[in-house]
Amino acid sequence: DELCTGWEQALRRVLDSQQPERIEFEFPDGGEVRHFESHLSAVFDESGAVAGVLSVATDVTAQLRSKRALEGIERRLNDALHAASAGAWEWNLETSRLTWSDGNLLLHGFDPGSRPTFDMWLERIHPEDRAGVAEALERAASATLEQCRFEFRVLHPERGVRWLVALGRMEKAARDDARTVRGLTLDITHRKEELAAEEIADRFKDEFIATLSHELRNALAPISNAAMVLGTNAAPEHMATAHEILR
Repeated sequence: DELCTGWEQALRRVLDSQQPERIEFEFPDGGEVRHFESHLSAVFDESGAVAGVLSVATDVTAQLRSKRALEGIERRLNDALHAASAGAWEWNLETSRLTWSDGNLLLHGFDPGSRPTFDMWLERIHPEDRAGVAEALERAASATLEQCRFEFRVLHPERGVRWLVALGRMEKAARDDARTVRGLTLDITHRKEELAAEEIADRFKDEFIATLSHELRNALAPISNAAMVLGTNAAPEHMATAHEILR
């Protein structure tokens, strides 16, 4: 009944408006459900009056299943990228157009579904890193370089300064030699913080050893001098002083 009602409504819209209509519907076929797409258009008689409706139906079951399978793969890929604090991107060198996954948008502090321009992306990069990123992009755009890797900081509006690394690969379309760089962006802030902590620890250790060595030299110098006095024929009062220093 629901399918018939949908068809009657679509037919009535075509008859009344004389405009084409498209309707999607499902129909059982044995033990499975087939998916169809019908295009409806008005048929006119010799006088120009609407004489009926022509319907051309196409079985789109295979296409729909492929689309759902791809959507499932994309969903799982996005979940994996999100779990890894990563995002996918594509850069068309001919048009400078950027295409980002939602994960990549979030890494840079943009809203999911938004479409930042190339200049908007550069504005989000830390001022001290923009020149290095520009140089890396020039190398990525060269005809001889197939892979690129560059690290940079972004000014995330909510999370502050974040460290990212971009990994890209050049691809060329055979039909028109158009060049596109596709790749991933990873958040390496945690690793950078660990390295910074290790550097601070190493620097503190070096400073501690240097300070300890200095303090030990200050203490050992009079002890060494007192021991030298004891090895001589110094006067008794000098011997007593040396013993006191050693104690």
